[in-house]
Amino acid sequence: MTIALAQSASGVGGFSASITQAYGSNVVSGSSLWIGCWYSDNVGAASCTDSLNAVAYNVVGAAIHDTVNNLYFEQFYLDASAAGANTVTISWSGNSPNDAAIVIAEIGGTSGFDTAPSNGGQIVTSPGTGTDAVSSGSGTPSVQPGFLIALGINAGGVTAPTPSAGTGFADNGSIWNGGGGDVARLETLRYTSLSARAATFTAPTGNGTLTYGALAAFFKETGAGGSTFLPRGPLPLPIMVSVCS
Repeated sequence: MTIALAQSASGVGGFSASITQAYGSNVVSGSSLWIGCWYSDNVGAASCTDSLNAVAYNVVGAAIHDTVNNLYFEQFYLDASAAGANTVTISWSGNSPNDAAIVIAEIGGTSGFDTAPSNGGQIVTSPGTGTDAVSSGSGTPSVQPGFLIALGINAGGVTAPTPSAGTGFADNGSIWNGGGGDVARLETLRYTSLSARAATFTAPTGNGTLTYGALAAFFKETGAGGSTFLPRGPLPLPIMVSVCS
């Protein structure tokens, strides 16, 4: 099965110790789940759980901090999900952020997260408006084919236009309308080589001097590079064969 984005959903919030978002359709057994978020203020460590799987999500890299606007960008993942309806929750250990946003995605046809390109993303200040000038920083996948899911955020405020998807990436839509228009874009790319690559975005005209966040996560296609997929649950017993002489 070819790796692909199965579904995504997003929402905004704030002034609460947590933010939740439900998937529009039931999650398929064995899918990987990826979560991206941003939040304002220094509110303590974020954690991610959901209503379907009885484990906490893993963090992709570390939260990146936009010191200009005092915003944090972070992402999480969970492999080999159970099947069913699912609602994701991100919670903070300290105070409630004034602003927060979440995007959730289900990735099908995958054997799980690729830990090799562990950069996760970066803040880009004043990138200009050249094509693909906003970058997550490059990472080298361990196997191919694989899948890169990425989020580009214009941190200039609720009226800041959304960056465009990078060259070669599928545009999966603009998200996070905080009252003045969408400020982020979701993009994906299936790749078939082990070349180092980065998620890229293009800043909108007239907004090249603002600050941007770019998040990226890599996932392995089922069967890629000889990788194997073990679903949740007990393993089958071996078949014993007797030979009579």
